[in-house]
Amino acid sequence: MKNNRPSLAALLVPVTLGILLRTELAQGELSLDAGFDTDGIAQVDFSTGADTASALAEQADGALVIVGTSRQVVGADTLDYVALTRLDGSTGALDPTFGTGGKVSFLPGLTATNGGGGVGRAVAIQELDEKIVIAGTWQPGPTDPSQVFVARFDTAGALDATFGTNGVALLTPVGVTNPAANALGLRSDGSIIVAGAGTADDAGVGFIAGLDSSGSPIAGFTSTVVPNPLAPVAEPDVDDFGFSDLAILAGDAILAGGGGGDLTLAAFTSAGVPDSSFATNGIATFNYFTFDTATGPSPTDDSITDLVVLGDGRILIAGKAVAGGTRGILGRLTAAGALDASFGSGGYAPLADQASNGVPTGLGVRPSGDIALSGSGFKPVQVSPNGIAQSQVAGIFAVGVNDLLVLAGGDVAVAGLRIVAGDDTALAVARFTASDLVDGPDTVPDPFAFTTQTGLETEFIATSNSVTIQGIDAP
Repeated sequence: MKNNRPSLAALLVPVTLGILLRTELAQGELSLDAGFDTDGIAQVDFSTGADTASALAEQADGALVIVGTSRQVVGADTLDYVALTRLDGSTGALDPTFGTGGKVSFLPGLTATNGGGGVGRAVAIQELDEKIVIAGTWQPGPTDPSQVFVARFDTAGALDATFGTNGVALLTPVGVTNPAANALGLRSDGSIIVAGAGTADDAGVGFIAGLDSSGSPIAGFTSTVVPNPLAPVAEPDVDDFGFSDLAILAGDAILAGGGGGDLTLAAFTSAGVPDSSFATNGIATFNYFTFDTATGPSPTDDSITDLVVLGDGRILIAGKAVAGGTRGILGRLTAAGALDASFGSGGYAPLADQASNGVPTGLGVRPSGDIALSGSGFKPVQVSPNGIAQSQVAGIFAVGVNDLLVLAGGDVAVAGLRIVAGDDTALAVARFTASDLVDGPDTVPDPFAFTTQTGLETEFIATSNSVTIQGIDAP
């Protein structure tokens, strides 16, 4: 009979404790803009089914372009259409000059069968001509393999016939099955980089793919696939590896973030090959929690969901850690991919309870340096540049948030979904006015740890090593 009672040796583990502490919230620095729609939230209902916004971007005139997915019934079939809309950035009104009454819905592969369709996940605006580039995943039918799609639209919401095939490029990274695109970035030469997740050799992988300005694949990028750095993975629940976000660096280099077991950053040169000058062979991995047991390290399911590269090269990351529950995290790294201990507590902001119990889905930095963070399961929050002071939106906020954007003037917009009635949801965009936070004193203790002790007898009382708590400047 297997002994299910854990030994004391397995319980005496080094645990980073400083990151579990909380800071007090200041209210009111993020406030819904009452001039945007009627309550600060605009919604666009494409159909009587599930409509969801996944990402948003701002055009030069302040208009907001939103991409997502609309589930629609067509005859006897239920199909997922890629949904695109444009709103007045100040009032939230639909732009009647865009698409049909402000809306565009399309199937990237033209035709689909019941249960198939497209999912729009990312959007960006070309700086020179204001054309709109979107990316996502296309699956003709529920049993068909998926592909990555990239589409380009003109400023009126029509597919750009000079890009790909009639405005759409479909691709499958070499060696990857069922790829899903999660993020895109535009480079200075007009090329487009897409990052996402898929499967290779029955294991999760991350990939980046590149298209030139005409929608043709860039040689080399279609085979830029990164397996899980932890492979072979012993824990089946941490094998869902992939990339969730990317950033274009100076010189058109690329940084992709994701995970599946470890928080993972992968750096690539402008040619799409791993950048050996970054971390270890171009890949940085680290944990939010690390538990050492008598039988070795116990992994947690950590993943980066969003990243922002700051002007000095440091990297902000938002993500999740799963170890006995899901915890939202916000951290800062050096340009080399190491934790920046000067941020928050040992590199992580000690998020208030509501934010720490959700999963971040949007991250941005205001001109003041204040950090705006949104997510699934918590209201948008603003964090001071040093990761200490915080301010969360007051009152009820009934929008499921999938993306966040810091607008040109420093205000904040988020996009997601809002319930209309029953199973009918609409694309939703909320706009917030934002004021700067005051950093305040650093009263968050620095992390500390207990040394692992092994080989102890059950019920034996052990004394830990001494620890010194630093970083408290006030009671």
